[in-house]
Amino acid sequence: MLIYVTDINKFSNEKVFIENIISASECGVKYLQLRFNNSKDLDSKKISSIISDKLDNQKTKIIVNGDIDISTNIKSFGFHISSKNKISGEEVKDKTKVSWVSKAVHTEDDIITSNKDDMIDSYILGTLFKSNSHPGGNFIGIEKFKRLIKLTTKPVIAIGGIDEKNANLVHKSGASGIAVISAIAYSKNISTTLDLINNKNDKYIP
Repeated sequence: MLIYVTDINKFSNEKVFIENIISASECGVKYLQLRFNNSKDLDSKKISSIISDKLDNQKTKIIVNGDIDISTNIKSFGFHISSKNKISGEEVKDKTKVSWVSKAVHTEDDIITSNKDDMIDSYILGTLFKSNSHPGGNFIGIEKFKRLIKLTTKPVIAIGGIDEKNANLVHKSGASGIAVISAIAYSKNISTTLDLINNKNDKYIP
């Protein structure tokens, strides 16, 4: 599983942002996580509707990051819960009717606590490597990632600083998938990037 997590702040304007997403979908991105962190001046609901209308939801499934209203409005496939959000998987599915729920985890305690929620389908664990999105943040590294994923039976998707150079290392770590931001947002050739970072033997398909 490969998820393209969006960041509108990496683009000069909304039009370029939307064009990048459409290109990513046309190049084969199957899962798109719409995230509008630190974008208070944007009409995220309107932008999400435009993106949803332009994408073929059979080709690219949309996961909404943390916004119940947007998820309900566009009838998203999935919903992502941030590590600080205390909402349960059951509550998310009840309110949004999504098919798939992921939860951000960063520590052993996060995983152990979240394991009690049967309605969370998958974890997104990071930050794995030093990343452009969190340049000054801590990262866990591949060895700690391997140890942490043993604490759960849920599929774990890696995020943070993953690119063409290290994606294969992540695939070999036991991750059920990867989530990327800059690798696609800044890619000059998305098709080539996807060929290099996708796991050809991916077995986890929500």
